[in-house]
Amino acid sequence: MKVSNVTFKLPREPIPDADSNDWMRDGARVEARPVPRARLHLQHAWHSGLVPLGEGRGATQGQQRRWLCSKVWQRRVRRALRRSGLNFSQWLVLDATAALIATTGDAVSQGDVAGYLELPRMAISRAMSALDWKGLVSRGGPMSGPAWRIFMNEKGMNLLRDLADEIEAVSRAC
Repeated sequence: MKVSNVTFKLPREPIPDADSNDWMRDGARVEARPVPRARLHLQHAWHSGLVPLGEGRGATQGQQRRWLCSKVWQRRVRRALRRSGLNFSQWLVLDATAALIATTGDAVSQGDVAGYLELPRMAISRAMSALDWKGLVSRGGPMSGPAWRIFMNEKGMNLLRDLADEIEAVSRAC
């Protein structure tokens, strides 16, 4: 196969983690769509450095590789979260909330979490609502104006502690 003037052979063995193409719709797990085998091999070739990404050099190629690595990491974290009842966004918001509370020593607002994660406030609001419903955080009285005060519940802290080793293990290699 020839891509960008570079010739390489596709591996014959299945790619590790290739079977995890699950996704969510409206909070419910939807049956995974099969990923074409050729695309999986191309992804593996990108990660192993056999295929140059894009036509850019140096920094651009490095950023593309980091982006692909982050997609692999998200897929691995999603797999680690399956038994917990959390999706990736909920875990990310819960973990960020715990980090901000540990830093400030006090409750935080949803806006603080949105700024920390650089995500839209609506995405944080949806995730925080789900976390509140699951009993992992508490939304108290207003912090200032319409902002909720967000506290971590013991259940949320315990869940993060339980998940920490597994998340760390899947985060080591990309």
